[in-house]
Amino acid sequence: MTQKDWRSEWFSAEELLQMAPDTSSTEHSIDTLCPQGQGMVMFGPESCLKSSSAIELAVAMSIGADWYGIKTEPLKTLYLFFEGEPGELSDKVRRAVKKYPGVDLSNIIFKHFDDLALDTSAGKAKLDSLLNLLPWSPDCIFFDPYRECIEDEENESGPARKFIRNVATYPSRKVIIHHRAKPTKEYRTLGEMLRGSGVIGQWAHTLIGFFPQGEDASELRFRCRGPRPKSFMIKIGPDGLLNMEQPTWKASTKEEQAELEVWKTLDESHRDYFGAPIIVKKMTVGDLESEVAQKLNVSERTVKTAWQTLVTAGLVQEEMVGKNKLLYISHATLEPTWPIR
Repeated sequence: MTQKDWRSEWFSAEELLQMAPDTSSTEHSIDTLCPQGQGMVMFGPESCLKSSSAIELAVAMSIGADWYGIKTEPLKTLYLFFEGEPGELSDKVRRAVKKYPGVDLSNIIFKHFDDLALDTSAGKAKLDSLLNLLPWSPDCIFFDPYRECIEDEENESGPARKFIRNVATYPSRKVIIHHRAKPTKEYRTLGEMLRGSGVIGQWAHTLIGFFPQGEDASELRFRCRGPRPKSFMIKIGPDGLLNMEQPTWKASTKEEQAELEVWKTLDESHRDYFGAPIIVKKMTVGDLESEVAQKLNVSERTVKTAWQTLVTAGLVQEEMVGKNKLLYISHATLEPTWPIR
């Protein structure tokens, strides 16, 4: 069945319900991280196991094996390389295959491109031609790395929008390998850590940040729009998973409690979506301050300071409707890394 394009076609309520992910699950899986037709970004600095981990994910999905404790399902995968020497890539693939006995190599195709330029119509046509030659239609496509599969500058939003517009036409899951921005400021969210334009971070269903932890180890921080769980962390080494854990931070001051409760109040139900922009929950300043103050038994002034902090951090947006100021969370905003300060 051909996937409909939400940008140009009408959907019935029944079709939307059929497209909706199951939000009741609390299990980590490829479906919660990267539902069909949507995208995931794996990013980090050089030499932090990004490509090795991505190749292992592709191999694990060939037989539906767990990837670092995250459940997958049997999927046909196309892995596109845009940099690296053949020997290096072969070594990474060989190591990944050894980790997953019974791997079904007929479900994976690796392809190297020196130049594809997926931010252009010519590059899109070239990829279309490749897909037509495959023995099957891929369930998932990997792009490794983003900076080498576009023609223009990776730090600009224009090429990023063209790239996303082109790859979004494919019904497959999309996994993009990207690089982390230089740590020149204090980042509050994973989205701010992506190199270049924030367009890709806003588009992605899930961000996976790789943070080196000494020699040959990385901490992976996950931020997901939904369904739940929205965030968790794992630590990996060259031999695989070291551990998995949920974030353990708890608000310890009234100010932190108010910030977290403001976020939770505005965030309520706004992450259940169907791959298209959604109607976000908006509240007047007065209603929000009153509700949160009553729930936490704090002053409305404390709540005001809390939402102003979230606005300053770019996590909450303001809108004036008549004389009323409304506060809301954009559908493109991922859950922040707490604490905000």
